[in-house]
Amino acid sequence: MNGAQSVTIVECAPRLLASVRRQASLATLTKVAAAAPLWERAYANAIRHSRPVIVLYEAAGDAFFEPPGVPVDVGIEVDTSINDPVLAALTSPGGRAAMARHVGNEGTIRDTHQLIRDWCTAHGHTISGTVVMIHFWDDEPARRVTEINYLLA
Repeated sequence: MNGAQSVTIVECAPRLLASVRRQASLATLTKVAAAAPLWERAYANAIRHSRPVIVLYEAAGDAFFEPPGVPVDVGIEVDTSINDPVLAALTSPGGRAAMARHVGNEGTIRDTHQLIRDWCTAHGHTISGTVVMIHFWDDEPARRVTEINYLLA
């Protein structure tokens, strides 16, 4: 299976992140996240962290889908606050969200974003503007999973 099949309402928990701010569009996000010094800095500071990459951005229309994109916070979840000259401590917003899991290559992930937006419109939900994407990387593209959470107003 590739892409997403359904949208559900979930509670998106706030997460303490070690993050960097970058500019990215959907097309450049994978490269931008891979180049972020998250793991190197976490290891250098002996910070325990989770493996998924978490990306936060404000959904301003379709700006994320077109170059040059929007400011994004790219981070990893940590269990304690950090003191690092490169990484910033950030708590991701939480709350009710419309969520879909995109499985497979990122080539069709825009369809999953559109699925969530269309579903919200059809079901009377208002998107707040904040998007939380949780990327579970795998060397095999067919096994990659991205949870896309559009926080609701």
